[in-house]
Amino acid sequence: MQLNINKKTFALIAILNLICFSGQGQKIEKVYKRAENFFYSELLEEALFEYEIIKTEYPDYKDIMYKAEICSLLTVYREKPIDQLVAYGDTFGKEDKFYHYWLGRVYVREYMYEEARVSFQLFLDEKAHKTNAIEKETRDFIKEADKRLEFFYSTDNYEIHQLDVPINSEAAELSPAFFPATNELLFASSRGNVGGVEKFSIYHAVKEKDKWTDVREITILGSFSRDNANIEVVNEDGKLFMFSPKNGGDIYFSESRNNQWVKPVEFDSKVTTTHLQSHFYINEHEDRIIFATSGKSKKKTDLDLYQTFRDPSSGKWSKPAPFNLVINSSYDEDSPFLTADEKTLYFSSNGHGSVGGFDVFRSDLDTETLTWSDPVNLGFPINSPDDEVHFKMNEDGKGGYFSSNRLHTKGDYDIYFFWEVQKTVIEGRILNLSTNQAISNGTIRFTPSQYTDEHFRSEVTAKGQYNTEIIADEVYLVEIIQNGKVVHTDEFEIHETGGVNTTYIKDFRFVGPGRPQPGDIVLPTRNTVDNKKTEEKKITPVPSTPSEPSKRSVPSSTKNTAQTAKTGSIQDLNKSYATGRKAILHNIYFAFGTSGLGGANNEVLLELLKVLKDNPPMKIEIGGHTDNLGSRETNLWMSKNRAATVRKWLVQRGIDPARLIAKGYGESYPLASNDDEENGRELNRRIEIFVVQ
Repeated sequence: MQLNINKKTFALIAILNLICFSGQGQKIEKVYKRAENFFYSELLEEALFEYEIIKTEYPDYKDIMYKAEICSLLTVYREKPIDQLVAYGDTFGKEDKFYHYWLGRVYVREYMYEEARVSFQLFLDEKAHKTNAIEKETRDFIKEADKRLEFFYSTDNYEIHQLDVPINSEAAELSPAFFPATNELLFASSRGNVGGVEKFSIYHAVKEKDKWTDVREITILGSFSRDNANIEVVNEDGKLFMFSPKNGGDIYFSESRNNQWVKPVEFDSKVTTTHLQSHFYINEHEDRIIFATSGKSKKKTDLDLYQTFRDPSSGKWSKPAPFNLVINSSYDEDSPFLTADEKTLYFSSNGHGSVGGFDVFRSDLDTETLTWSDPVNLGFPINSPDDEVHFKMNEDGKGGYFSSNRLHTKGDYDIYFFWEVQKTVIEGRILNLSTNQAISNGTIRFTPSQYTDEHFRSEVTAKGQYNTEIIADEVYLVEIIQNGKVVHTDEFEIHETGGVNTTYIKDFRFVGPGRPQPGDIVLPTRNTVDNKKTEEKKITPVPSTPSEPSKRSVPSSTKNTAQTAKTGSIQDLNKSYATGRKAILHNIYFAFGTSGLGGANNEVLLELLKVLKDNPPMKIEIGGHTDNLGSRETNLWMSKNRAATVRKWLVQRGIDPARLIAKGYGESYPLASNDDEENGRELNRRIEIFVVQ
């Protein structure tokens, strides 16, 4: 069994292992052999400990750097960039027949399923001997990647927002409970742990405008274990309910008096006869409780949903009865939530065809037959390949909160807000700017700035046409993909357009193979809304309306102030966060006609990444520049693509897209003469960074 620990615990154990290694003088080969046994037994956290010990004293020993990278990406360091493992393809991609297998596994963990599928297939295509078991496992991985791709591209009508610090932390945040009347959020968090013992306390926060403030621990409510860290709110009387394992399972509640929560008191002593367990829901009338339990089994697995009712005359609670097999599966059902009208049940389950771990499902009550409908997966982005629990809908039925340990969480579990969004249809053509012809047989992918793991995708037809639904009122990174590679990136804004009955027409053009010829006519880009597919109108952008807790503003820049700013190094950008400072990324160069970033660019990009992470208030413009070969229009498009490529690189590594403006200046501002390649045109194909604020 893997240790499944966090980064801090890993670091501590690694240090202790290093002390033991140095003190006992163990032979390096013995430690390496132990690490190899762990690695090939898929005990990757244990293997990582051993590799880290060797790395400290002998960093060049055999293949430990390579295998340590695999272990770290598949265990405690999920959030680190995968660039180093990809770079190992030049060496271990040839030396290790399992390289593409491990790379595929990492891609899966990063939700990069298209890349994972390609990597797994490369592993299967290798002529080196492979066992039947590993081949079958790899084919199963490909099938799972296909399943998850379909899941990711079948998005529901919701958008989500990961709550920022100080709500989420490096610890676990669970069981959000929102009081709409006071804009108050209560949640359980393990951030106050002392001495390595996990303890959850209840924390309080208030939303003022678009920010959460007054985040503090409510000590009077007590502390809880992870299993018992569940709170429920009854809006009708403002009570906050919590579970206690006392007397075989009891419920306590607290109330807010003079803006202070009071010491919890027992809700109803008769509840203990129901053998209630911790993950419960109580309705607005406080006469119905739904909870997850393993029944008479002492194991904490095979959870089912049970419910009990209070008799209004005697006050007694009925013997808990399970929901029928439509709801309860042979897997686990947990975290129940019933809407105020008691007609819609939400719950988490790792059954019912869930994708990955626990997903949130919905079931509706037929009021005539009093039967529940087959559970429906809420889909992406609410659900992910990881776990979603403690789903709770607000009173308005249009938004709410849940907890998830998905990719990009700040710690263990984070709290997310979700809300209903409007979708619109977008269609258009993909055009090769060099030849003025449509490209065919590719894919176009739209990634919203609000949540970069979400994508909207369409295949490109033989005539270069695409069609898909996307969320309105968003800023998108657009990627055009051919033969598994991104051949063009762009940025695209869309505002309110009237729902799915409205079609937004947008063409994308990029420089592909071939050169424009004299006399060529460049096909125009169309930006129109077509309600009846017959009448075209010009789009007038509508300002974004902030959503919970805030919608990121649409980047805009109308003035080329960057060209008059004083130029310095990247580190000069640090000085007093001075607006107007500019730095040229001298080592970010592009081959003619491309916007791709090579591995040689990593060092200077990492330097820029550090400056941005060290200075959270800083907002920059990324300016793309070209030489003067080709038409001015072609160069303008190419420069914008180069800026968008750098912006995407930074976003993928955790920088808020709202801090990054990508602009293209084409050939207008050369650094050197365009008469010479090495000392002129090459220098002009560059990126410049300008501090906006």
